[in-house]
Amino acid sequence: GASHVLALTDRDDVLSFGCGSDGRLGHGNEKDQHEPKVIEAVRGLRVVSIAAGEQHSMIRTIEGTVLSFGLAANGRLGHGDEKNQYEPKVIKALRGVRVVAIAAGGHHSMVLTDEGAVLSFGQGGCGQLGHRDSMHQHVPKVIEALRGVRVVAIAAGGEHSMVLTDRGNVLSFGYTWSGRLGHGHPLRGTIPEVALLEPTVIEALRGVRVKAIAAGEQHSMVLSDEGTVLSFGEGRQGQLGHGDCATMYVP
Repeated sequence: GASHVLALTDRDDVLSFGCGSDGRLGHGNEKDQHEPKVIEAVRGLRVVSIAAGEQHSMIRTIEGTVLSFGLAANGRLGHGDEKNQYEPKVIKALRGVRVVAIAAGGHHSMVLTDEGAVLSFGQGGCGQLGHRDSMHQHVPKVIEALRGVRVVAIAAGGEHSMVLTDRGNVLSFGYTWSGRLGHGHPLRGTIPEVALLEPTVIEALRGVRVKAIAAGEQHSMVLSDEGTVLSFGEGRQGQLGHGDCATMYVP
């Protein structure tokens, strides 16, 4: 996450450390942890994946149950309110849904079901939820624009999101600034386009079969089936790996 870390052991224990504000470490308080500490509240659960957002965290069990904790502002925890959670709490709205992947962004969250559907929740001000609007979402909601498309991977960035389909296509949505969505320069004439409200195929990647995706705060990366890595977005700290600090508007 931005200032905390989650770790998953081969014995299904989840450990957390770093900043404890808002309960993001899951230990029932807001204390910072300078060393990894087991989250007792999930001891005994068969945890298979973890996700650390900017100020919140998520856990997924082998049964497909999702728990979240930390800062609840804008509904990013999916519990239908904005009450911070200091220990992992099951997202009841996902009961009966088998989740196979989770993603925690800066202020929003995403889950992927075993049927290839994507649900998102949290802050939606820049369109990062993909619901064709800029509304916040306090409980998981299916991204209707992706119905009929089988998604196999998801990634949540600072204020943008990406999904990967079973055909190797990548779609992105959310805040367009600095090229993090990969659709080219965000300026059309003299009016800046700052939000893409629904998943849109990255045309520059057509013909490239992508098998993995990752979203940072202001940049993105994809991995092709040939082992090639492409990056795009903000590059001022060299995070794109191109040997300079240039922003890239396409992969």
